[in-house]
Amino acid sequence: MHGLFSSARTWEDFSRLIVADDELSNFDLLHFEYPSPKINLRAPRRIPNYNDISKSLQSFIEIDAQDYDRIILVSHSQGGLVVQRYLARTLENARGIDLAKIDRVILFACPNSGSQVAITLRKGLKLWNHPQERSLRPLDEFVTATHEAILNRVVHATENSATQWHIPFFVFAGESDNIVTPTSASGVFPRSQVRVIPGDHSTIIRPSSQDHRSFRALKFVLLKPQADSSPHSTQRGISAGSIIRENIEDSTVNQRAIASRTESETKLRWQRGDSSFEFTGSLESIMKIAKEIGGEARESD
Repeated sequence: MHGLFSSARTWEDFSRLIVADDELSNFDLLHFEYPSPKINLRAPRRIPNYNDISKSLQSFIEIDAQDYDRIILVSHSQGGLVVQRYLARTLENARGIDLAKIDRVILFACPNSGSQVAITLRKGLKLWNHPQERSLRPLDEFVTATHEAILNRVVHATENSATQWHIPFFVFAGESDNIVTPTSASGVFPRSQVRVIPGDHSTIIRPSSQDHRSFRALKFVLLKPQADSSPHSTQRGISAGSIIRENIEDSTVNQRAIASRTESETKLRWQRGDSSFEFTGSLESIMKIAKEIGGEARESD
């Protein structure tokens, strides 16, 4: 799935290399496209926002990909936000079983914490109003809510059910990308799922050969053995009233995670730079989130 102002042509280099690789001969390529013009000059038409596009992606998977029992979603830039919105909407509608065929998700340069290009465009074009650009703004409330749902209901799912479903994510950032920096591409995802590879926002998905690291990274994930998609339980036995505190120092952003549990629920509040996220769920899911984004979880008095 392509990004803002782009099309399926953005995948031509990857497609050419995949077709030429005998080890990937069992994979079929399906390109999902959506309208993303810079401006709209046709009054009867509107530019769809990323929530509209996620609904179109749902139809695409149900119709165009209906004959496949295993699907790997690969996206670039804004396309990754669309994928996440599709997953979150499905679970919000208690249709988790519809995600059973989604084997894994690969994000290239996805603006999980917003994009510098959105800030630049707004400054240069004050009267320009683009519904897809709004989703690229840092701290966009709708996107933030989607990320919270993805972390709670997908990445850290404790079971496969109507409202949560575990799907592995593989997040790649371009080391020279100044449109979606590695920090933004990492977003709220656990550091164990994020890798930085050579390239800027464009070249990260334009490998020149099968030896290019972008292609080798994609191939590695595609051929990675199909993992058990069932979620695994984490630490148990921490009593009510326990609190987990961890301060994390990062070279580019300060993070702080605080989780607390009462008799009725467990909450985690995570602050990363200027972003703040709050999660509510079972003790097991909160412990797992706290451990992966903050390192060691410990019990206090």
